[in-house]
Amino acid sequence: FVLVLIAARKVLRERSLDVGVECANILGSMMRLAFMSLVLSCVLPFVCYSHPGGAQSMADSPSILCWEASAHATMVAIGSVVLALEILPFVAGVALATWAYPSLMR
Repeated sequence: FVLVLIAARKVLRERSLDVGVECANILGSMMRLAFMSLVLSCVLPFVCYSHPGGAQSMADSPSILCWEASAHATMVAIGSVVLALEILPFVAGVALATWAYPSLMR
């Protein structure tokens, strides 16, 4: 799909494109669009509120008890994996590119 977009863009502009740069640009734009929903999905299982009896429920799904229900444990596990494998590497890549940019422009 990404290569089709690059080819269409090349035909429309009729100039040479660096395919690697264009792929990185398109993938970065797509990740930027999905970034907030991914972060929100990862963080929501950790947002809990306390009941007067001492139990805690998820703020987003009050019927799920925090740290007691198996559904909550599954959500925490999936959120942690997505955070470690998608969110943190993306943020690290953006930070690295921002740090390296001035030296690449010399």
